[in-house]
Amino acid sequence: MPIQLINPNYPTIPAACTGGPPVAQNPAQLGYNGILGVGLWGADCGDVCAAPGPQNPWLYYRCKGGACSTASLVNDKQVQNPVALLPEDNNGVVLKMPAIPSSGASAVMGKLVLGINTRHNNRLAGAFVYRTDGAGNIATTFDNATMDGFLDTGSNALFFDSGAIAQCDPALAPGFYCPPAGLELGAINTGRDGSASGEVFFNVANALALAATGNKAFSDVAGTFGGSFFDFGLPFFFGRNVFTGIEGQTTSGVGTGPFFAY
Repeated sequence: MPIQLINPNYPTIPAACTGGPPVAQNPAQLGYNGILGVGLWGADCGDVCAAPGPQNPWLYYRCKGGACSTASLVNDKQVQNPVALLPEDNNGVVLKMPAIPSSGASAVMGKLVLGINTRHNNRLAGAFVYRTDGAGNIATTFDNATMDGFLDTGSNALFFDSGAIAQCDPALAPGFYCPPAGLELGAINTGRDGSASGEVFFNVANALALAATGNKAFSDVAGTFGGSFFDFGLPFFFGRNVFTGIEGQTTSGVGTGPFFAY
């Protein structure tokens, strides 16, 4: 399978990649050796990255002489989902993470189980199935507004906009929320086909106070990046079994992906 190797010294990071928080330049800053993509698509971001036009998220670039320009890339040239390439148990994954204290944990051990409804340890059981659109989004209603929502273990916090929650000192934790007391909030997630809808509750604590504990994993850290979306990052996964059904792959009793379930 094709993989992507990144030279941190070449080239200059494209401007389109620098609109959010500071971009990590090397594995040491990230705290791990690499990224294993096991999301909704067999081919990284799938058709949205293959198509030209404004719907393309511009995750791929062509570079020459240190100058980069955005590029669409056909599916088989994109970084591949290794699960979809397996001979069996290839229709998705379930991430099983334990619940952690509100003050966080220094380390957390979970399980990534291959396949969905293929073996005794990856059954959907009573999980609700939320089908996504072609961009990998469900519908999330929060604070009386409905927006694109998605589940992403690669995000280190819950990210959504709220003018009612105090933000941290931008010199210390730009973009993160620092309410004076912990908050319990709720949202409603709905599949894009309208077949499943359910309320989900989450907590938001003071990000600076959490960081001061010295812990590394938190279930109640949140922030804002701007924009109309709701990113259910890693904190959402603690205490849940979360299923990711891969596009075009069939799951018994459900049909084909892409979908999230929990």
